[in-house]
Amino acid sequence: MKEKLDQANESERLNHGPPKPRRNRNADEERMSWQMRALNQSDSRAKFSAGISFMTSDVEEVIAYNFLYEFYNLDWMSSETLMIIKEPWLRYTSQSKILSLRVDSPSDIIFVDLADKEFLNKIAAKKWFKEISKDAEVLRNKAYDCFKNGNFEKALFLYDRGIRCNPEFPVLYLNKALTCLRTGAFYIAYEAAKLGMGKGAEQKYGKYDFKAMLLESKKERAQLDVADYTGPIKIANIPGKGRGILATKNIQKGALLCVSKAFSTGYSKDYDTELFNACVASQMQNELKSMKNLQNNPQRSKEIYDLYSGDLTTRNEEIPAGVIDAALIQRICTINRFGSYKKEDKDEIYSSSLFILPSYFNHACLANAYRTNFGDVMAVHAIDDIKKDDEIYLPYVDPFLSYPKRMEELSRWKFTCHCKLCELDSKDKNCLKRNKMWEEFKEYQKTATPKDIIAKGKQVLKKIRESYANRNELKIVLAQILIALSSAYYQLSNLSKCTQCLEEVLTLMDNPLKYDLRVSDLYMNLSICYASENKWKEGNQMIDKAMELRFCKDMDNFKHFKLLYP
Repeated sequence: MKEKLDQANESERLNHGPPKPRRNRNADEERMSWQMRALNQSDSRAKFSAGISFMTSDVEEVIAYNFLYEFYNLDWMSSETLMIIKEPWLRYTSQSKILSLRVDSPSDIIFVDLADKEFLNKIAAKKWFKEISKDAEVLRNKAYDCFKNGNFEKALFLYDRGIRCNPEFPVLYLNKALTCLRTGAFYIAYEAAKLGMGKGAEQKYGKYDFKAMLLESKKERAQLDVADYTGPIKIANIPGKGRGILATKNIQKGALLCVSKAFSTGYSKDYDTELFNACVASQMQNELKSMKNLQNNPQRSKEIYDLYSGDLTTRNEEIPAGVIDAALIQRICTINRFGSYKKEDKDEIYSSSLFILPSYFNHACLANAYRTNFGDVMAVHAIDDIKKDDEIYLPYVDPFLSYPKRMEELSRWKFTCHCKLCELDSKDKNCLKRNKMWEEFKEYQKTATPKDIIAKGKQVLKKIRESYANRNELKIVLAQILIALSSAYYQLSNLSKCTQCLEEVLTLMDNPLKYDLRVSDLYMNLSICYASENKWKEGNQMIDKAMELRFCKDMDNFKHFKLLYP
């Protein structure tokens, strides 16, 4: 790692130093050197997702950043491919002291088929034109072989070549559409399918199968295929806040507000984490995926570039469709990031996602909406009754963090939260002392026995009750320590005391924070306690409450609920 940092520092020094003459290179030696590098990378199947390099017959090295190609998947870029570079600049790399042409934006590189006479004429490069076989069926068969082997880039190259040979061959368009779906080029897939079928795609409506979504989301790199849904909400300008989400009609608690598929998602496992921690690695991967997806779907440029980008939002220039502004994309991905974390065996897996519609929800620690993630799909529900034209909020940070910690986290977005919870905490002189007691008790219970937890917990519980003497609502820390005690009582089979603690928690958490605290789990625990006392009616009522908090009241989602609580 130190060696890589030293190389990076040396390249930075060279780039800021006086220019030096570039030495000539032997074409055969350079070509052999890069072939060996490609072979080594093929063996390890390692991605050069931060930058890939190409060698031309004139022996000029080009470093292409923000690409997601792999060495073992570059055979589609053969001698029949012309690479056009826009706006390159000279830089020293951290790998060598030799100048290279650097390209930062994926849209600044265009790959052209040498058989595409029309395009070559358009760019005044017709001298590169190369005659090829015009047998579209042969090209289709070759493309299909590539498709079966997972070489989608080569398949697309051949399908496009076949379409130029015989534009009236409809199956080529359908094959191309399927291949585009595999690469995430959805708009191109739609247009190709429409041409092939001779009519627009039929749109069908259905219901979300949250059970199936939950099962799919448990996979290592979940990629769910569901349609977006926008309920009775709209994006609007909010005085003093910029843009936000408003209700377009009165909304009942529990209503589905939107379902959104992530525009892009990066996983820490897909990036070299030697120089970066897992969280940063997932974010960098998400930035690369965003650029790749935007390149595949240029029609979505406006909705991506319209997202908040901090200081860069004030720029007035219109970015043409298909142009990738790498710096702007990186900024948008950072500010609008939705992150998640899970642990598998000894591995810590982070993911970072860019969602479009959910990015417009403004923050409140005490929010009126709640998001549930199913892999790279987000469902947002109302957790309170919302009146028409009221703003709808999601929390950006964990509302159970201490007040100073919440303010520190929110400073990244350069605003101060004034929700009811923050207003109460900011005026509560016992807030810091109470949070310190709770943090110390959390550490203690990690290694203590249930009996010791109860003994110490009773003392801490008394002090926390006293700290809330002048506060009548949102007694979060009191609820948290009661939950800890209920668990200890349950382990000692003292169901009476366990029930008593849980019943008080449910009274304390009769507010929107019950979703973040997973009070649905407590309802299920309480149902078990009631069942052990043959209180079946009360137990069933607790299950109904849990179903409501998990948005599973209707029978369509009952299977989803059974999966959550088998």
